Amino acid sequence: MRLDVFLAENYSEYTRSKISDLIKRGFVTVNDKTVTKPGYEVIGTEDVKIVKEDIYASRAGEKLAHAIEIFSLNFKDLTVIDVGASTGGFTDVSLKNGAKHVFAYDVGTMQLLERLKNDERVTSLENTNILDVMVPENDICVIDVSFTSVLPILDHLKEQTNEIVFLLKPQFEATKDALNKKGVLKDQKVLSRIIEKTTKFITTIGYEVKGFTKSPIKGKEGNEEFLFYIRRRM
Repeated sequence: MRLDVFLAENYSEYTRSKISDLIKRGFVTVNDKTVTKPGYEVIGTEDVKIVKEDIYASRAGEKLAHAIEIFSLNFKDLTVIDVGASTGGFTDVSLKNGAKHVFAYDVGTMQLLERLKNDERVTSLENTNILDVMVPENDICVIDVSFTSVLPILDHLKEQTNEIVFLLKPQFEATKDALNKKGVLKDQKVLSRIIEKTTKFITTIGYEVKGFTKSPIKGKEGNEEFLFYIRRRM
């Protein structure tokens, strides 16, 4: 049996994608030896353990936690909109930093961890494209999306929220010819232009950049990512 399948059957609180991530990051052992391949074949008599777990629901949570620290943000008693919630990294961090309620949006389904889905402070809105809906009244929006540009989402939310923390993933803002075979953006000039374009766009839709920093964790393929904290100009 595949290692990821074995763990999925024995750790029902984790999604399959979460289990795969834990394996790849070296948090799983088989007979006390670290195994990093989800497809590793195991038999029932082997001792399989998750030896370390993330503090948050996903590695993405560490990115928002970094932004909260660097930008000195206070989430206590806030109503939060989480766009691209996935397994719930940003949702988890928001709650652990005192958020009153989180509306967790994602175009996918069956990804949000059960403990978050069952949390009365969380409203899970799966199978929902944020561009197709108006969001509830809120205090801040956090965004982590992949395989699409974040700019249309910022534009869509411009009349619906005063503050946004979002992750800029340049590989999804660049043209395909700017990426290598693994989908990694290596050209620093292109990277600089994307950051500049994003900053200008933020200004045109009525926000100002209050904070900007490199993410402490790169994307899965090694792409650099960046965190923005923006606030509506009054």
